Amino acid sequence: MKVTDVLVSHHAFLRGMFVAMEHALERVETVEEVRVVARVAEGLLRGHTEAEESLLFRSLDALLTEQGKTSQFYMQHKEHTALLKQAQTARSASEGRSDLLLAFRILRAHFHEEERLVLRVAQTAFQPESLETLGKAWLDRHALNGGVEPLAPS
Repeated sequence: MKVTDVLVSHHAFLRGMFVAMEHALERVETVEEVRVVARVAEGLLRGHTEAEESLLFRSLDALLTEQGKTSQFYMQHKEHTALLKQAQTARSASEGRSDLLLAFRILRAHFHEEERLVLRVAQTAFQPESLETLGKAWLDRHALNGGVEPLAPS
């Protein structure tokens, strides 16, 4: 599977998880429950971000830098993590829920931008065999930990 297909597939998976988490957030009553949802979201996103940056962005750094986009994507990844951490330190369930819903909305827009720009650059820059090799590396890496980074203690 090409790395571009893996990225689109994983974005679709994460979008689906966000929908499930949004439905769960409608039923949670305590700030602790909201924090758990935020930690799960952070764990899912951490594995995705690390694979994306190490396997795809680093391979495309020069081309994305020419377009002024590399540092933007790295910076956005840090901001997304900060948003999810903010939800984990919310003082109320309502505050945490709002933080998470905002994070999910921002992440969806980010995924769309990555798919629009990064995939186009990757498909132009790499031979099909290279896209396959990177895709296999992503899947192998993901299989090692079940696609989720371990949750840090809170």
